[in-house]
Amino acid sequence: IVSYVQLTRDELGAAVKVSDAETRAYFEAHTNDLVIPEKMRVKYVAFPFARFLDEGAVEDAALRNYYDEHIEEFTTRGTGDLLSARSFEEVEDTLRDRLAREAADTAAGDQAADFEVALAPDRKGQAPSFEMVARAAGLAVTTSAVFTLHGPVPGLQVALDFNKAAFALRPTPDDYFSHPVHGSNAFYVLAFDEKIDARVPAYDEVRAEVRRSALDQAGSNKLVQTAMT
Repeated sequence: IVSYVQLTRDELGAAVKVSDAETRAYFEAHTNDLVIPEKMRVKYVAFPFARFLDEGAVEDAALRNYYDEHIEEFTTRGTGDLLSARSFEEVEDTLRDRLAREAADTAAGDQAADFEVALAPDRKGQAPSFEMVARAAGLAVTTSAVFTLHGPVPGLQVALDFNKAAFALRPTPDDYFSHPVHGSNAFYVLAFDEKIDARVPAYDEVRAEVRRSALDQAGSNKLVQTAMT
């Protein structure tokens, strides 16, 4: 027979208080946990795949060749272990869409690469500005919101490759722009705009967050003390 008493944080929570002095002391003891990470803001031009999508440009011969070379994708094993392939007519629309998207991806990448080349300085070290090259190509230059190395980029459907390319930029004629970066729906070429250094926030900026953490720690301490008595 075992007798026990169950103690929970919720039951003890009402008895836990932290003063402003205790909150500030918690802040000073945990500044490393509160550091605001380095952030980046970039300018960029986009080359959306949809701009280059043209299903009508996919030739029937290309569809047939793709079907023949990838017939295993459309083959299943049926009754009696017999192999059966879906007919070309059954998968023709799917293949046309796939090849059109692959061609659009390639075309967007090629134009992004051309844009990058146009940004490079000549032998005399002279180069047009990012905006000048964009204007000549009929492209809009957009400025991103600030973002961290490992966080999402607000408003863009991009993976961490975008962040890494951005944080590798330097404000020099050769390094202020990126190679083309592949996103989920476009290629991007980035340009350095601003890098914001990591910093420890002022106490007043994070007082509410620190107070919650201090209360959480005080609740854990109270639970342990009560259990030990």
